[in-house]
Amino acid sequence: MTNREVVQNLNNLYAMQSREEREEKAKLSIKVGYAVRKNIDVLNRVYKPYSESLEEIQKEYLTERKYDEAGQLEFIKEKGKTKENYERAVKELMDVENGDVGIHRIRLEDLESCNSLTMADQDALFFMIEE
Repeated sequence: MTNREVVQNLNNLYAMQSREEREEKAKLSIKVGYAVRKNIDVLNRVYKPYSESLEEIQKEYLTERKYDEAGQLEFIKEKGKTKENYERAVKELMDVENGDVGIHRIRLEDLESCNSLTMADQDALFFMIEE
């Protein structure tokens, strides 16, 4: 699983969790809810070093997250500290492969007992389903 996939899956799970909290109605069975909670923990462990590396890249290229008049991030004015090099460094970080991170899998049948899953919810859970 790449860093990009970790970030995307973690964001999707948090969004699903937030939707469920706003609706004040459980959509997930206990088994699926447990798997989601467990996977959030797994993904957060992988996310931490990614986040630290991203922060280092930002410190190297950006001037304390200041924005110019056009609303664009302001880059440090040194040789090699260009927007293109920053984007390349971030892309390389996003493409780092973490291997098997230990995702807790569920079966497709486990979702049958879940109440009213939206397409967004199903998308968030997709990476967890055994093939």
